Amino acid sequence: MAPMVATPEEAAWFARRVREHGLGTVGVMIEIPAAALRSRHVLAEVDFASIGTNDLAQYTLAADRMQGELATLLDPWQPAVLDLVAAACDGGRDTGKPIGVCGEAAADPLLALVLTGLGISSLSMACDPGARGASGAADARPAHVYGNGRGSPRRKVTAGRPVRLLLPWRQADHRPHLSREPASRGPAGDGQGRRCCSDLR
Repeated sequence: MAPMVATPEEAAWFARRVREHGLGTVGVMIEIPAAALRSRHVLAEVDFASIGTNDLAQYTLAADRMQGELATLLDPWQPAVLDLVAAACDGGRDTGKPIGVCGEAAADPLLALVLTGLGISSLSMACDPGARGASGAADARPAHVYGNGRGSPRRKVTAGRPVRLLLPWRQADHRPHLSREPASRGPAGDGQGRRCCSDLR
């Protein structure tokens, strides 16, 4: 999987080189706004994509991740970031290619439902039962509702409030028991036990 892909031409070059070496499955990271906006063309060249929300937020809002005072701009609930996630998912639907999310956004149990509603098919995160429990607490129909109306400046309120109604353990400080999954060696994991993948489909 290639990081920092910006154009369909870069995706095509990488895919060609990978396939020349006998590997059949090729993916790219969507971390640059240009790739999210042109996701249909980028995904036409590869088999899947994973959205790196940390870098995507950084480049979208011109906020250095190393500067703590800019943390509010790096919040994955930022409407501009969610708009780009939605744009990338539109490209996934148009091409029939799966799109996952990795980064801090994937570990937020409430945001997991919004991401599912936007079209994300998998989450890669530091293992947190809450996020996986959240994705299992609602079917695709309400999750799709949470993915609508993107771009509202009050998105965290409008999206988070109905999600909380489906997550009583969030209010009671209780989460269902889920066993730790082995790390994936595919696009969503590093194979060393530091990440796990929650398949939402």
